[in-house]
Amino acid sequence: MGCSDGSHFFFVCTSSTTKTRLSRLNNEFGRARRADADCEPADPANTVTDRLNNLLKNGGDGYVLRLCPNQRYLIQAPVLFAHNNQEISTAGYPTDDSRAVLSVSGPVNNGEGHTTAVDGTCGSCIGVKLRYVQVCFFVFRIYFCFVIIF
Repeated sequence: MGCSDGSHFFFVCTSSTTKTRLSRLNNEFGRARRADADCEPADPANTVTDRLNNLLKNGGDGYVLRLCPNQRYLIQAPVLFAHNNQEISTAGYPTDDSRAVLSVSGPVNNGEGHTTAVDGTCGSCIGVKLRYVQVCFFVFRIYFCFVIIF
């Protein structure tokens, strides 16, 4: 998936067949590993981008990075999927305003800079999913948000 200009904004797996197959695979082989028992917090904000990227990089195939409900993650650079079948989602899969928010907050100068929230373009990023989160960014002093529900 991607934009015509080669940039990528977010990825969503929408096939119920794929969802069922991955769920079955994860259950049978125990491949769905979590960041921890609950979720990865947004604070401290000055390290959140590096922490999320390190968890994905070191998590391996099938890793599930759970973000905390009702928290805003002020990312300073794109969050990078690193392996097959990884998932970024809000813990508990909420469908209301309690979903975690990925807020694109990195520097932009002269119309160039941080415009990508999540990047799943690595060579081994097959089956990556971004589920039950909101992605927000500022454009000309207007705050835009997209809701991502699987």
